[in-house]
Amino acid sequence: MAHRRFRVGDFVGLARPGRDGRTRGRGRGLRPRIEAMEVRITPSTIPGPSALVWTGASDSAWTNAANWSGGQAPKAGDALVFPSGAARLVSSNNFPAGTQFQAITISGAGYTLGGNPLTLSDSLNSTYHSGSSLNAIDMTLGGGSVVVAPGGTLDLSGVLSGAGGLNLSGGGNLSLTGSVANAYSGTTVVASGTLVLAKQGVPAIPGDLTIGDGSGTDLVRALGDDQIADVSTLTINSTGLLDLNGYSDAIGGLNMTGGSVATGTGTLTLGGDVMINAGGGTATISGQLDLGGLRFVYVADDPGTAINLDLTADVVGA
Repeated sequence: MAHRRFRVGDFVGLARPGRDGRTRGRGRGLRPRIEAMEVRITPSTIPGPSALVWTGASDSAWTNAANWSGGQAPKAGDALVFPSGAARLVSSNNFPAGTQFQAITISGAGYTLGGNPLTLSDSLNSTYHSGSSLNAIDMTLGGGSVVVAPGGTLDLSGVLSGAGGLNLSGGGNLSLTGSVANAYSGTTVVASGTLVLAKQGVPAIPGDLTIGDGSGTDLVRALGDDQIADVSTLTINSTGLLDLNGYSDAIGGLNMTGGSVATGTGTLTLGGDVMINAGGGTATISGQLDLGGLRFVYVADDPGTAINLDLTADVVGA
């Protein structure tokens, strides 16, 4: 039997009933037009990862099926959920190092996740609105998305690596801690929430840093010196604030469209030029600013803003 392909707007010939009730021919003259076509996709036809829910009913091992709802252990590519009310809040990834999971969602505070390094192809999420959890696993970030719900805190003390960046959203608090520098190569973007930089003597931010998406309040706060790599370009948009909190740091260039830098008693040292762009209101820099040599400071003309740059910092190094 030959197969034909039809498109919207085609005419289709229908069999024509005869006087005896039998159909004959191809029904010349009966040529209804196909006005619309509908393709239905049911959930069973859409491939996707399974979501495994932790219970911690037996021990701390991820490979133990007795620790997961339904008695089924995860496999590579699954999404993992750590809910509130689990019997055990300390869990350990004992899958082979580098095993890839689709996503991890922590929906209850008080967890400590540890064990072997893993790869995340999508996102890391925390959905609780109070309290904190610790993820001490070294992770290779695929998608780079970290979503922390408002009121909650997520502490990442492992090493973050990968070819992508890190994008914080959700409105909550994310802390980067630990004693080994992060190593991902992309840009860190704080789109919504607070990013706390608290590595011990090594950079938490290995590359460029962008603070603010133009909505709400987006904050990066240092809890130690030298948390940002010296070559990083710092971009601050109208809702962004870099608070060095009395600590000192060095960066590359500084690009501001509104937004604020506050160092307190600490010093921000520049390794590149300063660009103040129009369209974001007044950019402010307070505290201590070391230009690190002769620098160009470009201030765009913004007729809608009376003061484009409010520089109250003590400036040295010119």
